[in-house]
Amino acid sequence: MKSRFVLFATACLVLSVSFLPASVSAQTAESIAETRYERRAFRIHGVTDSFVRSMSELGYDNLDADELISFRIHGVTARFIEKMSELEMGRLSADDLISFRIHGVSPRYVEEMRGLDLGYLSGDDLVSFKIHGVNGYFLAEMESLGFELDADEAVSFRIHGVKPSFIREMAELGFADLDADELLSFRIHGVDTDFIDEMEELGFPDLTADELISFRIHRINARFMREMKELGFDSLTPDRALRLRIYDIDVRYRDKMERLGLSNFTPDRLVAMKILRVNRLFVDDLKSMDLDDIDMRDLLRDRHGHGSRNGSRNGNYWNHYDDEIWDALHDVVEDIVGMGQ
Repeated sequence: MKSRFVLFATACLVLSVSFLPASVSAQTAESIAETRYERRAFRIHGVTDSFVRSMSELGYDNLDADELISFRIHGVTARFIEKMSELEMGRLSADDLISFRIHGVSPRYVEEMRGLDLGYLSGDDLVSFKIHGVNGYFLAEMESLGFELDADEAVSFRIHGVKPSFIREMAELGFADLDADELLSFRIHGVDTDFIDEMEELGFPDLTADELISFRIHRINARFMREMKELGFDSLTPDRALRLRIYDIDVRYRDKMERLGLSNFTPDRLVAMKILRVNRLFVDDLKSMDLDDIDMRDLLRDRHGHGSRNGSRNGNYWNHYDDEIWDALHDVVEDIVGMGQ
């Protein structure tokens, strides 16, 4: 009788185990911790069979030893996962959950951010918000200044230091209508109060936002303007200053052109010489030609290696030259041809 009871109990036990989910029955702390280090870490951090089972019941049944240890270290509990599930965060990966706990993305924080009308926020968005300090107070301040930021703009503002104080400083200097992209460009390129004041001292009191950014990118500064004054250019327009900087015009270049016999150096003519790549061979060739035989587009194409008239790789690349530069190009060519008469 006793042996029959034992056999019956054993059969029931086997049947009950077989009906458990495979992941729950297979996953135990002992089966996952393969090395002595992992077993020791499991004991220290409390990775028990019960904890493994609770994660498996929530769908996290393939966690490795490192993930389980990280869960315990950073406080990824069954309750935390359930709360995130209630907030309809979707299926969060183990890395997502660990990042949430490391950076303080709590259920309360998720609810706060969702109440700010920012649209859909992914797990990565929320982690970025936490890392860079995007919160309700910051967004409310920005809204009071006229900026309803989306998730990417909010993070970019924090990364690049677009603060309310910076926006107010720019408004006091006459830049009250900057949009989000312009403010970011100001911060990225270093357009600040000191730079704007410096440009005013150098004779550029009314630069636009785009001009200030371009001046900063191309390093229009006191040293450059001193060199321009040495060239005799005391009152440059913003466009001419940028053009001279972009084409790398300086005293040495002017002196080089002077040694080739050229003169009458205006800002536009110096730029034209740079565009034409004027050198000794070019001057000698042009001096032997007749002005009526020269087509400026063919000449530019030859100087820049853009192939035949009908096969230009870059199309009509000269179209970006304005009338002033076109006039200067013709003047320089005419002067060089005249040197050979």
